[in-house]
Amino acid sequence: LERAVAAAKRAWTVSPRGQAGADAETFLDANESGVAQALRRSLADDVARAASLGRHHANKDIVALLDGQRTALRDAASADPDTGCAGLFQLGRAWHKEREYGRSVPVLQTADSVCPDGDDRVKSVYLLAQGKARSGDPAGAIATFLRLPDEFASHSYADDGLWQASRIALDEGHPTEARRYAERIVADFSDGDMAGATLWNLAWSAIAADQPADALPWLKTMAAGDPRGPQRGEALKGRYWLARLQLQLLPDRREEALSALESLVLDEPMDWYGSLAGWRLAAEDPARAASAGERLQALAQALRGAPREPDDFEPLQRFMEQPAAVRALALLRAGLLTDSAAEWHRALGTDPLTGWPDEATWLFASHALAVAGEHHGSHDLLRKAFRQEFPTASADNVALLAHAYPQAFSDVIEEHTRDYAWEGLLFQGLVREESAFNPEVVSWAGAIGLSQLMWPTAKETARRMGISGLRRADLRDPSTNASIGTTYFEGLADRWHGHMPLAVASYNAGPGAVNRWLTDRGNLELDAWVETIPYDQTRDYVKRVVGSWQIYRLLYGDADPLVPLRTGPVVLALAQADPAPPFVAEATAATTP
Repeated sequence: LERAVAAAKRAWTVSPRGQAGADAETFLDANESGVAQALRRSLADDVARAASLGRHHANKDIVALLDGQRTALRDAASADPDTGCAGLFQLGRAWHKEREYGRSVPVLQTADSVCPDGDDRVKSVYLLAQGKARSGDPAGAIATFLRLPDEFASHSYADDGLWQASRIALDEGHPTEARRYAERIVADFSDGDMAGATLWNLAWSAIAADQPADALPWLKTMAAGDPRGPQRGEALKGRYWLARLQLQLLPDRREEALSALESLVLDEPMDWYGSLAGWRLAAEDPARAASAGERLQALAQALRGAPREPDDFEPLQRFMEQPAAVRALALLRAGLLTDSAAEWHRALGTDPLTGWPDEATWLFASHALAVAGEHHGSHDLLRKAFRQEFPTASADNVALLAHAYPQAFSDVIEEHTRDYAWEGLLFQGLVREESAFNPEVVSWAGAIGLSQLMWPTAKETARRMGISGLRRADLRDPSTNASIGTTYFEGLADRWHGHMPLAVASYNAGPGAVNRWLTDRGNLELDAWVETIPYDQTRDYVKRVVGSWQIYRLLYGDADPLVPLRTGPVVLALAQADPAPPFVAEATAATTP
């Protein structure tokens, strides 16, 4: 209603007396002051609108709406923080998201100076610190990040502040300072969500300082974490790097380290670190790797042969008795798929994992959404569940895994990758991590569709493909998007001579960034090179995409279950071919005269 009224007021340029160009608000003020006041948009209305725009990443619209009202927001902050402070935060965040740090920092500084303690102020301080870091003020960023644990110790951002300060100090060449901040997290925020990342920060700071033995205690603590729980990634990272360093530093612990690598690849083959462990084992002990490879192949065959759906679904009765669920089934039977999907979402509610803590219900709902053509919603439910408890790689869990890692849009992906040397399952995993199979999604940065193409990249790639007249809306079509996305990725794969982690990193950060990282640290082996990618997003992205590719290979592939990784020094590996599977390599060696 607020939007409609505002639009009507802006469009109304003729008064009832027929006077062209009469201002609508002036007319209302003069003739119906009571009604006009009720209808006139308030500052609170604009802030509420900005919050809604923020949820849809419409940052430019937020700036247009609020940037001219900075003084009003500042003046409202003390008396009405729900309006003033929330508005300053929304405006500062919008400029921050646009990477206009010279504009975001002053707004966030205003929020910090005039707002009372509260969530908006804490978040403003966090973004202010980020803005300082990204605009070339690392010392100011560290000082601002440290205010979070010092002034807002009970807030969930407190340990994030310490962690960010530690990361910046390490990047700036101050490992002792970085260690001090990290140790404070372990001591004061051991139950926080940054504890695992902090332990790694401590370990890596020791490795970077050429004191790898000092990293072992931190890695042991990480390795003892729950590989099924929310800190899964840090636990597996600890297991891999602990074994890696033991091989390097402790010859008398070699057998223990090899056993740890073997256990990691067999217990956790659905992860980046499981893949690394397999190839590291192949380099250190080919015979042992061959044995592990045969068992992994047998596991893959069991997974690939297991039913993708149970014979009967048994969701909770109270879930199925909801009116929304009854309507959803009726609509599904009638072939009204879009309406059915909407009713399934209504039945699940806004917090389905809490509202329906039942694995069978999640699986049923995921299946129903998939049948309704809602691939994004189908897998998203299980994706969120897996963050709390990741399943083991067993035939009993294949139905869950198949819905969490579906072959959505596989027809168009296969069509557009069949002529390339790399397999379509890699791009399947990339699309899962890019768009979560939502062909309509537009990211905050403006990336569009299944493979999240930026418009300049899409236009240039389409031009080289001979496609003329491409429109932004065309990128919402799955086939068009996949055609351009796979062509662009093929160019990256060719540039990096088939070294897939480099191509994946380039897809996220751009080939120029990857080229700089190769120049700076290309002598590092692949595992260390990925850990030193300076962009958090890209570093995690490479691990997630390769990990998803690994899972798709296990579930749907027809070859070796391990994704091919060139684990040696990255620059040297550019001139090499992908390695043969461990058990194939061993078998070949055994039959060679």
